[in-house]
Amino acid sequence: MSIIKKLSEENLELNRLIGKNKFDLQDSTNEMVKTREEIRKLKLVQRNNDEKFEEIKKENELLKSQIEVLNAQINSHHDQDSALMNIVESRVKEFKVITQGSKNILYC
Repeated sequence: MSIIKKLSEENLELNRLIGKNKFDLQDSTNEMVKTREEIRKLKLVQRNNDEKFEEIKKENELLKSQIEVLNAQINSHHDQDSALMNIVESRVKEFKVITQGSKNILYC
């Protein structure tokens, strides 16, 4: 009878371990499902971030090209202003020469 009792106790212990292992397995499975869902969400966030990054990168390139165009326009206006100022300065010098000549005629 002691062998039967011993086997019964071992059987009960094994059933208890099986129950515990089933619980642990179910818990691990639930954790895997949660982890898989978190990974899926993170991949979605990463994909969205990558898309936004590319969008911002394109916008940055567009803005850089617009800055280059505006700088070229500024330089062009500066060159035109310089040419205009040179013309004005030469006209002022001519006017000064003419007025100086007029003063000489008036004083004679």
